[in-house]
Formats: sequence, structure tokens, C-alpha cells
Amino acid sequence: MVSQTNLCDDPLRLLRAYRQAAQLNFSIDEATRATIRQLAPRLSKIAAERVQNELGYLLANPRGTYWLTAAWEDGLLQSWLKNVTAEKLQQIDKVEYSASVFSEICARHAYSLAPETIETAKLANLVSFAPEEAELELVHLKYPRATVRTITTSLKYLPQLQRSGASMNLREQYFFFLGLGDVFPPLALLALARGVDLSAIAMLAQRYFDPNDSVAHPKSIVKGNTLIDRLGIPPSPMVGKLLTELQIAFIEGKIATVDEALQLARILSQMSE
Repeated sequence: MVSQTNLCDDPLRLLRAYRQAAQLNFSIDEATRATIRQLAPRLSKIAAERVQNELGYLLANPRGTYWLTAAWEDGLLQSWLKNVTAEKLQQIDKVEYSASVFSEICARHAYSLAPETIETAKLANLVSFAPEEAELELVHLKYPRATVRTITTSLKYLPQLQRSGASMNLREQYFFFLGLGDVFPPLALLALARGVDLSAIAMLAQRYFDPNDSVAHPKSIVKGNTLIDRLGIPPSPMVGKLLTELQIAFIEGKIATVDEALQLARILSQMSE
């Protein structure tokens, strides 16, 4: 057994034991685990960056889920990640499987799924599914701003994928990608792990990975200055609204040229007066 004094000297060793067990494929004897359970509250005093680092190792390791679950059962995660449940830990293994499935889709588009993307999707299962609460947890653990944004954005749009999937119309898809930005890959992993149909993910991936797709990567058919000059519209939020409606009309095939866009913009501006 590891001495209690050794563990007390640096309480990060409590969590590191599980990380090393995952990396080196060894077990932790029951006497040591009993001591860890007793000392678990001390982990709350450790610098967030050090705890985050150990979590990163566990999330990156194929055996990490088993040992994360053991760490949670022994009370080590609760002071940092209050929303972890047994069901959420099971989802981490499902992310591993969804990554293997999604990687095949990515390969068709000459895209390589980064290990960091998989780890981020796993981490999203350890925080609250409410984006605002998840943000607080991740900031508390000193995760980089980019990681926080990726996870909170994924959690924000996950319900839409679960609810609508492949049934989203073009307008809904346009706003979906507009809000999602470059966060589609980790969201796809989360969605597949939570049972969203593969055909829905494949359809959206086809758009996301095509830089010329007008739904996922829209290019304005006209500029705001053109609307102001040609229609005599003063600079205002109305210009932005018109540009959005013109973009949607373009992807729906209702307009195809600048002249048609200006004609529709004129009609829409008159209707709003």
C-alpha cells in the first residue's frame, strides 16, 4: 500500500494513482483505495491546472473511462465536477465508439479527426448539460477559452440535433451552422454517442466538409452597402435582417442573381414599413 503520509504530502497523488493505473495498466489495491476515499476531500485544495492535467491524461487513454469511473466512485471528482453520474461516465465509452464511426465519414472528406476533438467530446460528458453551468465548471478547472467555447456550443446545439436531426429544413440548417461555427466535429461525436441517427450526421457532415456549400459556409449574394446604395435604406439593423433573408432565399433556390436579390430586398423592406 502507498503510505498515507505520501498521499497527504501532495493530494494530487490521489488522482494521479488512477491516471498511472490507466497508463501503466496496473491495479490499485483495496487498502490504498480505502485511504484515497478517506483523503478525497483534500483534492479540492490542489491547483485547478494540475487537476485538469490529470483529467486530460485519463480522457486521452483508452483505459481512462474505467479509472475515471473508479475515481468518481471513490469521491475524487465531486469537488471539481459536481454533475458527473454513472450514466455520463458510460457515455464516454460511447464517444470512443462514435469516434470510430465518425472517422469513416471524415475520411470520405479527407478530414482527420484529431485526438483532442475526441477528448473534448468526452469532457463534455463530465460537466452539466446546461451550457451556462458547464462554462462555470470548466472555467473553475482553468480550461482554455477555446475548449470552454467548444463544449458549451456543442451542448447548446445538441438538443436540436436530438430533436430534429435530418428533418431540419434549409432555414434551420443555415442557422444551425451559423451558430455552430467550427464546432461540428465534437458535436457530431456527442450526438452519435447519444443516439442521433448516423444518416443525419452524415448529411450535415457533407455540408460542413464542403467549403462551397452555401448552407454551412454561406457567401453573401449582395453586400450591405449595396442594399443601402441601391434601395436607399439607411444603415440600421434592418440591413442585417435583409441580408439574412436574402441568404436563406438563395439557399432555398428562390433567387439566383444580384438583381433578383435586390428585387426581393425591396419587397421585404416595403413589407416591414
